[in-house]
Amino acid sequence: MKKRKHPRASLANAKIHIVVAKCKCVQNFFDMVSACFYAVARDVSVSRYP
Repeated sequence: MKKRKHPRASLANAKIHIVVAKCKCVQNFFDMVSACFYAVARDVSVSRYP
């Protein structure tokens, strides 16, 4: 008997990879948003309190 990889297992692996990639993408997006938010907040506080 040949040992063959289970197709379902590889499909699950692919799904996990996709989920991980999405999570990283979301994390990067939130990092970007928070960085923009902090920059804007800093500008606002600087302009509000000279």
